[in-house]
Amino acid sequence: MTIQTQVFSEDAKRANWRDSFFLFEGIFYFFQGFYLTGMHTFLGVSMANFQMSLSVQASLSATIGLPTYLKMFFGLLTDRVPFAKFGRRRPYIALGALLYVPAFALLITMKEFNTLWVIAALTAQVAWVMVDTALDALTVDVTPSEKAGKIQGAAQSSKMAGMALGMLVVPLIGPRIGWTPTVVIIAIFALIQAGAALLFREIPVKREDLKNEMKLRMVIKQAFRKKTSWLSILFSIFFMGSIGLSSLISPYLLTTLGWSRSEETMAIFGVVNLIHYGAAALGAAIIGPFASKYKDNINFFAIVSILFWLCILPWFLVGNKSDSHFWVYASQFTYGLARGAMIVLTYSVVMRVCPKSIEGFMFATLTSSMNIGLYALTPNVIAFFVPRLGFASSLFTVVPFTMIGLLVLNIILKDLKVEQAVFVEEK
Repeated sequence: MTIQTQVFSEDAKRANWRDSFFLFEGIFYFFQGFYLTGMHTFLGVSMANFQMSLSVQASLSATIGLPTYLKMFFGLLTDRVPFAKFGRRRPYIALGALLYVPAFALLITMKEFNTLWVIAALTAQVAWVMVDTALDALTVDVTPSEKAGKIQGAAQSSKMAGMALGMLVVPLIGPRIGWTPTVVIIAIFALIQAGAALLFREIPVKREDLKNEMKLRMVIKQAFRKKTSWLSILFSIFFMGSIGLSSLISPYLLTTLGWSRSEETMAIFGVVNLIHYGAAALGAAIIGPFASKYKDNINFFAIVSILFWLCILPWFLVGNKSDSHFWVYASQFTYGLARGAMIVLTYSVVMRVCPKSIEGFMFATLTSSMNIGLYALTPNVIAFFVPRLGFASSLFTVVPFTMIGLLVLNIILKDLKVEQAVFVEEK
């Protein structure tokens, strides 16, 4: 068993904690949400302006996204290589912020596609991954378990609000004021995001503390030999995966309902996304305090899961009519509200299961597992059933994923209680 030294203990987290961390977390994720949607829009417009085929755009997007597939290794770097005088996580956040500068300087000035443009886009992605991964790990470092739900409520509600703003603002101002000043705004938001992360007061961790936590090889071996780690991966895949209906909803609106065929319906599509992410921000903010209070209560997770699926029922009223605007608004609102709540619950659990001293590595591993469910498993299952059952009914084919997640979570919560009891007894 990995020895828990003082710097990694709950007592150290409580002594270091400041309520201002909620504000810093909220600021960071608000600007991250705007940055994510803004940057995605800019890169998509740029590739379209370069007159690339869809297949080339898909390949290029996968290449630019390469750093996100390697987040766990960035996390491992921040776990095990602290800067003696400057901290364990914040130096990597600062380095990521510095990388933004040359990346955006190139993207702003380049008007033609070439290898340098790809390098600039990759550099911006590396910068984002460094900042995001280090902040995720830092959040785990400084947050006592009883505040995990509240901190994730602040993070996810702010992120959704930022994404809602980005989805609305960037497509509007880009064509009007030009993409160069728009990218400058996105770059400024990226730097504000990194600056907010630097405001956290980090618990000092020295190389000697990490040596006391056993050698890296042994820590990782212990982590993946634990039943809880593998159960947490399953929980991340299935519980988060069952939330990921949005990857099919947008194509349904644009193709089946034909909203991509006119400027009017595209404008409505933008409003629909704004409603969805705004509702998700509200749902995340509401559930945060409850997630902290009932963090060990499997019945609480089950009730919220049932409410989530009840919030999907309005999709049966949409039908296949292109003028079903009201019911699309209503369906996206209820889905967004429930989605925000479920995301907070998932992240609050993931924070608590990360082994001490390799929090960054494990958190990034589990968030990567979430992406398997969100972008690989759920969309393909739903898409398989759409021709057979219809769109609304097909959404409910992933209800078993939620049930699997809850069954696994019940075991995880029991294991966490046992681990906490053993730690208190040893202490």
